[in-house]
Amino acid sequence: MTLPSGEFNLSFGISGTRDRTITPPPRYLAQPFEAHVAGSEALVIALQDGSAVKLPLPQGKLLSLCDRLRTLDQHCQRAIKRWSLPAGQAAAVRQGLERLVDQGLLIDEATVASRIASSSPASAPSPDSVNALCVRTCERPRQLESLLVQLGRYTDCEVARHLIVLDDSRDLGTIEQNAAIIEQARSRLSRPVVHITRASRRALIEQIARAAGCSPAELAGLIEGDPDDTSPSYGAGLNLALLLNAGRRFVMIDDDTDLAVYAIADDAPTARLCENQVFRSLFPDPAKRESEQFPALNIDPLRSHVELLGRHPDDLDHLPGLKSDQFLNDVSPQLLHELTQTPTPRIRLTANGTLGDVGTGSMAWLFALPANEFAALADSPESYRHLAYSRRMARCAPQLQIGSPLAFMTTTLTGIDNRELLLPTVAKGRGEDMVFAASTRFLHPGALLASQPWMLGHRLDQPRRWSESDLAKGITINPATYLSAKIKALSERELAADALTRSDLLSASMANLAAMKREAVGIDLRRHIVNYRLQMAAMIAETMHAVGPPAWLRKDFETLLNRHSSLDDWGADRVDQVARLIQHQAAVFANGLRAWCKAWQWCADQSGPNLLERVDQGVSFPGG
Repeated sequence: MTLPSGEFNLSFGISGTRDRTITPPPRYLAQPFEAHVAGSEALVIALQDGSAVKLPLPQGKLLSLCDRLRTLDQHCQRAIKRWSLPAGQAAAVRQGLERLVDQGLLIDEATVASRIASSSPASAPSPDSVNALCVRTCERPRQLESLLVQLGRYTDCEVARHLIVLDDSRDLGTIEQNAAIIEQARSRLSRPVVHITRASRRALIEQIARAAGCSPAELAGLIEGDPDDTSPSYGAGLNLALLLNAGRRFVMIDDDTDLAVYAIADDAPTARLCENQVFRSLFPDPAKRESEQFPALNIDPLRSHVELLGRHPDDLDHLPGLKSDQFLNDVSPQLLHELTQTPTPRIRLTANGTLGDVGTGSMAWLFALPANEFAALADSPESYRHLAYSRRMARCAPQLQIGSPLAFMTTTLTGIDNRELLLPTVAKGRGEDMVFAASTRFLHPGALLASQPWMLGHRLDQPRRWSESDLAKGITINPATYLSAKIKALSERELAADALTRSDLLSASMANLAAMKREAVGIDLRRHIVNYRLQMAAMIAETMHAVGPPAWLRKDFETLLNRHSSLDDWGADRVDQVARLIQHQAAVFANGLRAWCKAWQWCADQSGPNLLERVDQGVSFPGG
């Protein structure tokens, strides 16, 4: 929705300036549009109705600047600053803006709000409880026990009707210990508890596959991944949770979550609808308790997720601090288009901030933080090592943000609206949340993520620290980052609205990737690595320039810049190995997505006793 930059000379040929002054002055946003340069003119196509209009090229460029709600004076000032125009051009810019209003290419705030409201369903989602709270655990009985004790404080079933413990442990002793912990906690939890181990997961998948009439091997491969792959199976738990909660909403929590709720600042609650989400990051002092550094909040984190999950942006009047003018401040033409041109725009994912272990495999992103957030590390070598190397971080949305799901992370507590088909993610390794977020946006273009303005603790049983060697590591690039990028690219095409049709297209795209020559995938992987790394390098360089680090810190910036400006750690063998893994995962998706869709629909269609109750009672499924 932008036009090429270049020399800007205003000459609209319009005389007279209409007085539009009211109190307060109205704000305007560019109508969602596509623009094409045609010589000295711009051909602008309004995406709302497909109408087309020709504009002088400068006026088309002016339209492309109107990317947020602003008054005409604010739009005028922005254009003058952007193009370094003399003050004498202000009247001509203002005339151009008024002409865009007259042509319907700039729409006022009331029209923006009305269009968003018109995309709302006739009725809001039922305020009843979600189907289940799913706990992901793996080889951490102490953490599981601590979490279940905390969950025992929430004794009613209004938030989640069932509790599912998705136990990915391999050690038999740990599995038995977890079973004893769960049994002891049942009386405190006041809701049915289902314990699913790796063995019972496989048996359950086979039962569901047979009942749904699809291949058990294809479904198991999709949900569980390669049995010979010893990577952490973060995605397997999410995949099974999606299947068991098909057609319903649910929340998911990791066993290393602390349910004490903290704000990142004392700011009054606000909310905003935005295309791109931003997060605030602070470095807690590891020598102090978090309760001394961050404001504690007396809220139910589970209920806070459930209250948002499945809602339309126009159905949030109950939120404290919501002001309609502030809520719409960051709506862009692209976001307005996605909200009004898709059949079911709503909050399909919820997440919150984290306080504790950062959970990443590279230090690079610390050096890409905004300068004002990184500044705490630059005071002295001692404070730098004390804060940065502790591997602890407070990261949170500064206010409730509702926007693109691509910022979704499954760390600590998340909510998922699974009432319409959602697709599985990669079962093994890091990045399962990236692939899941990309496929959710691909399947449902109006999907939104609500990022809560508060944090939960992320507590590892054995705290970790960064080391000098971590500085030499680039940001994580693996099959998940590559596949999520491919799915994002596929989302940019004009596609049918039907989720099954889109799923078939994704399956075909994965089949094509799996069938490509390994060398071709390797070349494309290198291209992906370069793009990914250079984006990070640009962010690191920007922070470095803004911070102006002292010599003792500059060398670490330079180490990371050098790492992200080269491919010397990606030799032919490593590229070939990752390309092979990419094609293997693509084949798993290609072969299994139809089986998944059948199994998901079968689970969603179950009537009578709840599917989870049947699992808990060991009742066989028809055909299973």
